[in-house]
Amino acid sequence: MSTKNYLKHTVTDTPPTFSDVGDEYYSPRTNILYKKVVYSGTNVAWTQIVSTGTDGNINLTGNSISFLANNRYPIYFGSTTAPRLANNIYVGINTSGYMNGGSGQLSGRNTLPIGGQATPDANVSIFFQPRGYGGILTSVPDANYTGSSGGHPGGSRGFYSVDLQLARASASSVAGGQFSALLGGYDNSIVNAAYAAGIGGASNSITGDGAVAVGGLSNTVDGVTSVILGGNYAWTRGITFYNVITNSGIMYSSAVASSAFAQGASMSLGGATSTTSPTRIITTSGSASVVNATPNRNVLILPNSSLFGFKGTLVAAVTGGAGNAVWTFEGSIGRGTSAASTALIGTPTISLMAIDGAAITNGWSFEITADTVNGCLRITVRGDATNTIRWYCRLETTEVAYT
Repeated sequence: MSTKNYLKHTVTDTPPTFSDVGDEYYSPRTNILYKKVVYSGTNVAWTQIVSTGTDGNINLTGNSISFLANNRYPIYFGSTTAPRLANNIYVGINTSGYMNGGSGQLSGRNTLPIGGQATPDANVSIFFQPRGYGGILTSVPDANYTGSSGGHPGGSRGFYSVDLQLARASASSVAGGQFSALLGGYDNSIVNAAYAAGIGGASNSITGDGAVAVGGLSNTVDGVTSVILGGNYAWTRGITFYNVITNSGIMYSSAVASSAFAQGASMSLGGATSTTSPTRIITTSGSASVVNATPNRNVLILPNSSLFGFKGTLVAAVTGGAGNAVWTFEGSIGRGTSAASTALIGTPTISLMAIDGAAITNGWSFEITADTVNGCLRITVRGDATNTIRWYCRLETTEVAYT
């Protein structure tokens, strides 16, 4: 007659003295189930495998947890009763194993070696995949939260946004623009700005499409595709393609950053001419008109009660090298209580760095003036009717607003 050993289940608060691999025991005192397993090939030990809390949650523990599923379908973590806010549904992770024979990092779609392969690939990806236009975030939004300010979960995020900022003081301090991203930091906000980003820093406000704040404190990036790198109380003043790269951290009054600051910045102006008519060069293509309202500030607009020092390099070139010229210049411009009071301080210094015969013959030139309608610096270029000339100016500023 043959004999057969059966796995044993014991209810006890201490590990059974006599047991075999595969046996299990349940401890009523700790509410934990243990199983005797073999690990590292030869070692045998009791291992906790599952516990059930008083709230009904099941907790899995161990060095690693593997979830194996049909190789054609993802593995989902989440809840059918996940909280909702507006039209967004928040789910934890959507990940999958090998699909249809694909493998590893290069396929861009796999995470777990569950497609029948004997060993996992050396390079395997993991992805977090929202559904529809959902984003990736670290807290469930709650615009009506009334707890401690630093732990505010924030309000709704923008479509396809990534919000990895762990702490904020208000519901609006989130990645609120579509395709926007906040990576770390505290209390930073992206408000109605698409493709914008904030990296670290604290209390930075980003409202320009495609704008970026990197570090710093209490900076305002309101110009389209503008950038502020570090500093404190820096401000792009709604200017397109404006880059604030140095900032003193000095705020000259108790007013907000928009009225008293000291900073250094840079911008690029450009344009093309094919006539002898004077043409203003600006930061954006298209019409050379200046519109004060954000986001169409495409020249060096000054705030009221400010003084700027500026210097730049202007390059003029014709395709194929049929005419070339390079100038450098520097000067100062100030603005009083209104745009009408904008004026150059002294006469700008202009130096001709290089020029060829075609540019001399055709009388290429430029001038620097104050625009008293829009309250800004104006650079006007003049080419010729024979060539299409491309003009490009790199402008740097040292700025103080002393309201």
